[in-house]
Amino acid sequence: GQNADGSDWQAFGISWPEPPLVDCNGNGIHDAYDLSDGTSRDCDGSGIPDECEYDFSNDCNENGIDDLCDVADGTSGDADGDFVPDECECSGDATRDGIVNVDDIIAVILAWGSNDPDADIDGNGIVDATDLVLVLGGYGACL
Repeated sequence: GQNADGSDWQAFGISWPEPPLVDCNGNGIHDAYDLSDGTSRDCDGSGIPDECEYDFSNDCNENGIDDLCDVADGTSGDADGDFVPDECECSGDATRDGIVNVDDIIAVILAWGSNDPDADIDGNGIVDATDLVLVLGGYGACL
């Protein structure tokens, strides 16, 4: 083009390509829409649907949600901080034999005052009365 004074000008345009469709779960819907409409969960806030990030074989309570997400979003408690839902653990099993019995009571008493991780049922760094209470509360066979 030309200006009124006779000088030339040129117009430039920049076109941006459309962003690619990110559809990690292959359902034909952009992942951002899956997350915004609740079709997919994003328990860690990464912007990626959980079904694309996590191995759902780690779903000990079989609720269709990865155990890490259950703990992260508060669906399941995690008193010992190991990211395994409490309902899936054998709480009080200090001997790790799948049953809470007198052997576990003895293990806690023998480790009293120490930081023995097996006998420190609540994970607070010291074997104490709280651990003994948890053993007594979990007494019996585990699921």
